Amino acid sequence: MPEDLMVPSGSYKVRKRFRNEEQRRHKKDLPWSKQILDMEENRFCGRTPWAWFRIIMFYLVLYLLIILIVVFWLLIFHFFIMPKDGPRWLKGPPGLAIVPGNSTTITFDPNMLSEIEPFVVKIEKFLNSLNDGGQESFKECNQDTWWGYHSKAPCVLVKINKVIGFKAETYDTLDELPNSAPDEVVSSMVAYPGPGKIWLSCEVTKGTSPNIKYIPGPYFDTKNNLQGVDRVVALQLRDMPHNEVVYITCKVWAKNIEIVEKYSGKGNAKFSMNMRVQPSSKPHDHDTSASAVTSAPAVTSAPETSEAPQQRENIEEAPEVATTAIATDDTEKPEIKR
Repeated sequence: MPEDLMVPSGSYKVRKRFRNEEQRRHKKDLPWSKQILDMEENRFCGRTPWAWFRIIMFYLVLYLLIILIVVFWLLIFHFFIMPKDGPRWLKGPPGLAIVPGNSTTITFDPNMLSEIEPFVVKIEKFLNSLNDGGQESFKECNQDTWWGYHSKAPCVLVKINKVIGFKAETYDTLDELPNSAPDEVVSSMVAYPGPGKIWLSCEVTKGTSPNIKYIPGPYFDTKNNLQGVDRVVALQLRDMPHNEVVYITCKVWAKNIEIVEKYSGKGNAKFSMNMRVQPSSKPHDHDTSASAVTSAPAVTSAPETSEAPQQRENIEEAPEVATTAIATDDTEKPEIKR
């Protein structure tokens, strides 16, 4: 159209229109009663009966499929994969641990009950967790009610960790023992004959060796599948050295338990103990010193012989000779000609 024929009609504004804008604005402007139930258009909460049927059927089918998949895999695991009497995959041989466990040396003073109490609490807490009369089974270790730490015969518990489904293969005869087994295991098999025992041996690797007593014996009984107190052996350390760190290594001997000495807990357990004892003063030392003090005046009051004054005069004359010699040396030094 030519510009000369265009007649301006005033200012105007171009507004962009959206699809179904009027319809959405109409729904927004509806009162809340019609937004919930609109009888004119047969809508409930903005949806028609057919829309509600489709969405309900969709979620019913979705959750039904999820339930069927879960039930299918549960049946597979229950009847075909997981055994009823134990786990499907075993962890491996059990480890060995020490109670009271400590990352550092077990240090205590037998006369300081505040230092002994934490170890006693750990031991009793562990034995009570067994629910098998643990404290009664090891009462020989607890004659002083402080588990030997107050009477200088401390007790340490060696336990085999519980592994469900593990069945130990034990050494029942001397011919089955490996060449690496110490003589202590051989002596234990002779003293405690019978099958079904995991043998325990402990040796001092550094320091003065105490007398180690095993309670109830140097073995773990596997007849009850290592349940309760059967998987615990108490070590009573008698004649402990004073103020010296003792390093002890304990090993278990069974066919299907590998001993890895590089790592503590795999077939062996390592711990150290230091019993601090303060040196006590002896009473007879004070008596001898007192007698020496009382006898001193008696010696001075004894009559002197004729030779004694002469000896003291000789002793007193010795410094004079030395001083005169030094004086003569000092006087002669200026006369030295170079």
